[in-house]
Amino acid sequence: MSPVRIGVIGGGHLGKIHTRLLAGISEYQLVAVAEPISEIRDSIAEQFKVDTVADYHVLAGKVDAMIIASPTTLHYSMASWALRHGLHTFVEKPLVQTSSEAAELHQLARKQGCVLQVGHVEQFNPAWTAAARYLGQPKLIEATRESGYTGRSTDIGVVLDLMIHDLDLIVKATSSPVVRVDATGMSILGQHEDIAQARVEFASGCVANIRASRVSRNMTRRMQVFSQESMADIDFGAGTADIVEPTREVLSRHRQADNLPNSERLRVKDELFTSWMPHTKLDVQPCNAIELELLDFLNAIRTGSQPLVSGEQAHRVLELAEQILYSLRASDARSTQDHKLDNRSYPAIKKAA
Repeated sequence: MSPVRIGVIGGGHLGKIHTRLLAGISEYQLVAVAEPISEIRDSIAEQFKVDTVADYHVLAGKVDAMIIASPTTLHYSMASWALRHGLHTFVEKPLVQTSSEAAELHQLARKQGCVLQVGHVEQFNPAWTAAARYLGQPKLIEATRESGYTGRSTDIGVVLDLMIHDLDLIVKATSSPVVRVDATGMSILGQHEDIAQARVEFASGCVANIRASRVSRNMTRRMQVFSQESMADIDFGAGTADIVEPTREVLSRHRQADNLPNSERLRVKDELFTSWMPHTKLDVQPCNAIELELLDFLNAIRTGSQPLVSGEQAHRVLELAEQILYSLRASDARSTQDHKLDNRSYPAIKKAA
């Protein structure tokens, strides 16, 4: 079987990662990397020994698939072009800036018979895949994703830049309509929000509390998922996953600590994670999650199957992201109005004093 001819648009951080990994997958033939800045093109050509072009349009008819690793503001126009030319298309997260654009790309991919895959890489994180089968029907989710300032993805805010990873996993885990969103955030270094926090309620009764920052002193990528059957603690950065599962007697309420005599209740603290709610540290095998994405993309192209992160999935995630951004802006508008009211009332209070 002939290798899949593929091109990469974008010579930045992720574009270089894709370029390096594609060179090691024999089922792909990397035709060229498209990058408009000549200095970056020269660096890529020298480092990876691949052809480069200034304009991605010249790759039409020369490739079967395209990886888009450009700034988010360019994703829609580039993905639309690729799909209209019948190219299987992998787009780094977020797919686009709006859910309406995502819906258009999803429909265009279906019409053209093309694979549309989105780079929500945490679905391939081994800590997540190890824990996924234990999650059950979540009732409470706590997610924190913090990093320092990298200077990348400044064309979008932290919701679409970092929080989107956790929104993708939460949408996947809950499979339930959103009924309420409350969010707040702050812009610090530019025009987009750099810190955001959201509380999302789902029709299933699940509540998700999500926090993201790209101006933090800490590096954190962690999620805790609580259901009736288990509690999962997933550390995406460390690549670890811990599971706590109440015993059958505890779940059925046949064994309750509150009903024990005081002398026995004191022992529960020492026995909690053994005989009451046994704790298991899952065996998480390290892997390259981006390479797994590329292999999933290849499999979808070869077999006509849906990739793990499809355009439809990305559309649902962007719908939730938009609700969070709307709530965030509404909260900001209320704060601004309250500030104006405070400034108007202060002179009157001072004068009356």
